[in-house]
Amino acid sequence: MEKYLLCDLFVCLGTIWEATGSVASQPTSVEIITLCRYCLVRQTDDKHSLMQNADMRTRENYNSAVLALSDTTTTVQGIVRQSVLNCLTHFHVCLPGLPPCLGHDLFEGIVKFDVGLILKRLHQNNKQSIDLSCRHLNRLIKHLNYQGTDARDKPAMLSDGKAVAGHAAQVWCFLRLLPVLLSDVIDVTDEAWQMLLLLREIVELVCAPRVSYVQILYLNRLISQYLEERLELFPCVSLRPKHHYLRHYPWLMMMFGPLIHVWTMRMETKHTFFKRTARNAHNFVNITKTLSETHQLNQAFISSSPRICSGAELGHDCCAFDEHLFSTGVISAVKHCQQVKFPLHCSSSIMVKGTKYLRDAFVVIDCLSSQLVFGRVMLCLLDSNGFGAVVVQVCQSEKNQALGLYSVQTQTVHELPVLKCVLVENLYDYYPLSAYSVFGCPHIALKHAVFVET
Repeated sequence: MEKYLLCDLFVCLGTIWEATGSVASQPTSVEIITLCRYCLVRQTDDKHSLMQNADMRTRENYNSAVLALSDTTTTVQGIVRQSVLNCLTHFHVCLPGLPPCLGHDLFEGIVKFDVGLILKRLHQNNKQSIDLSCRHLNRLIKHLNYQGTDARDKPAMLSDGKAVAGHAAQVWCFLRLLPVLLSDVIDVTDEAWQMLLLLREIVELVCAPRVSYVQILYLNRLISQYLEERLELFPCVSLRPKHHYLRHYPWLMMMFGPLIHVWTMRMETKHTFFKRTARNAHNFVNITKTLSETHQLNQAFISSSPRICSGAELGHDCCAFDEHLFSTGVISAVKHCQQVKFPLHCSSSIMVKGTKYLRDAFVVIDCLSSQLVFGRVMLCLLDSNGFGAVVVQVCQSEKNQALGLYSVQTQTVHELPVLKCVLVENLYDYYPLSAYSVFGCPHIALKHAVFVET
């Protein structure tokens, strides 16, 4: 129950922030004003202005700017009014108290426009007489056999506009799978392609649910390198304010933790319930009362549902685990896993904490000397204690630096594949991934960076 109350609190704060934000996100007057929520940087005609360092916002200079406001000035240092959130006892917007949103800043503000620039540059620099036009790219997007969760957020069709089409999740999917789409036609030595790979690596680190201090330091260096290359490669296209926001991301990750946990996509998901309820009600008389009562009834139902307590749930084809139905390799792997308790049930899929694991999906089971060890899911299990497990075929990986993908190859002993049974909660990284054939070999595009301490 507490997690739902906490979720509601963050949704409420996010709504208040968007409605009563105290820092102007867009210039409200002709004068040059500060445009950042976290520092006092000013945008000028100098194309390097957004790359310069500036004093950070503090409680003191924020209050001084509020006192300097008058009827004749609409903004002082980007402040338009005192934030209502500052009346809270242990909160201030400059502590910092307002985390960024990856969906708006990164995917819809940077990736969408920069990928459009890069694709046009690749088309202009094409020296192999290969069609990289918008029509050809759309044909590749349409006919790619999307696997797993990628099929839900498959990229939108491209146009001749300045930006890539689609919402944040579609843009994210398009950036991840672009090396798969262009693997056989792209010039990997092109500067624009190297810039795209740099952007993909930044996105992987920013979107990681778990990061180390070493990875944050590495991210800081990547962001500086990317912005410098962006200015050199596209000198006539000015940096956007959201490029400057990206410079604060390493510091913000130190303040808030992984930023994927605080983006407004969770608020949008919560808001979807209210929009659907309002449409289904067909009655807008005292709509706030209708929405509040419906929401509380829904929360009561969710809190009392046994699905919350169940740790894992097998697919519809579940059955009792019978040793006579499986190979000796599978039986040996299951018996060597001391964490699973018999009797077992098996299936081709399993749902654990909202994440669905399917047969033939890939999961990261270990990281040895910064080399990821993948496992291809062969069988899903549920033990007598309600814990989920997967039997995987161990695969060694090697990163294809030219494409930013991981090629995987089955690990064998005496020409037999190595099988291993692992509890889902003991996986090195929880997210299931799909493999795509590139040059006849399965390749994996990471959803996010994998936690590495050194």
